[in-house]
Amino acid sequence: MANKTLNVRISLFGATAAKWTEKNPVLLVDEIGRERDTGKIKFGDGITAWKDLAYFGGDMDAAISAVQDKLTALQGSKEGVVKAADKLATARKINGITFDGTKDITITDDTKIALTKMGAAGGVATLDDTGHVPASQLPSFVDDIIEGYFNSADKLFYKEAAHTNKITGESGKIYTDLATGTIYRFGGTTFVSISNPLDIASESEAKAGTDDTKAMTPKKVKIVVDNMAGTLEPKITSKGTAFNKDFGTAAGTVTEGNDPRLSDARTPKGAAGGDLSGIYPNPTIGAGKVNTAKIADNAVTDAKIAAMSVMKLQINAGDTLILDGGTIE
Repeated sequence: MANKTLNVRISLFGATAAKWTEKNPVLLVDEIGRERDTGKIKFGDGITAWKDLAYFGGDMDAAISAVQDKLTALQGSKEGVVKAADKLATARKINGITFDGTKDITITDDTKIALTKMGAAGGVATLDDTGHVPASQLPSFVDDIIEGYFNSADKLFYKEAAHTNKITGESGKIYTDLATGTIYRFGGTTFVSISNPLDIASESEAKAGTDDTKAMTPKKVKIVVDNMAGTLEPKITSKGTAFNKDFGTAAGTVTEGNDPRLSDARTPKGAAGGDLSGIYPNPTIGAGKVNTAKIADNAVTDAKIAAMSVMKLQINAGDTLILDGGTIE
């Protein structure tokens, strides 16, 4: 900071010798006191009273020059400001930055947003009078919404509801179907719904049953079931039926547990088999079917052996025939 030259006139502190002796003041360090009646001067030291100070006997020009130096030291850098205020005796810190008054400082605050960052690129968005972010500070696609009519057949957008003129899709833009209010984005070749992430199968697609990528609503599931009714077994409509036949005892009905057709009263029919021969209901034991292996031990008693001709009694080789006449008791 540049110094400013002050035009001053200096008047020394003066009084008669008698008055100096009467008052006997203590002059400040390097303060000059002059006896007007004798022309003598004294320099103060800030401690010694007037009467004890020695008269100055040196060069007067040197004394005046010393006074001028003191005045220059007190001269301020600006009008009305003393130089001592240009620099603080003890530096202070402001927000962590040392300040002693000799130069300007820049204060930063990480808890605040600089005005230069507000509404600027790489900064933060501001709010308008309505409390909303101005469109000028929003990404282009947010403020770029195209309205039209979506055609589910080719999954493209058109300018008219009749789907006559196509709208060229662009990435980064939002497309609204004016007919349904559904929002779409352009996926490169077709438009994809971003309002409803589920792609619901149409009625024709549900009946065809060939698309494995779309969701089915309960109504569409019913359509599929009803569509397959012609290729499935008829639906059972009553608990009293099975295999679409009624229970009963007549021909063409399904038998129940108490059906007489399942009881012992039924007469068997057909040819007999196994150890039997002939035709049911009157088969006979087949020839040679009864042998030793099939007769239990001690099962044949005298009562069960019919009278036979002795001529027909045959004794196998090696066997002995014993005739026992019994015992008289």
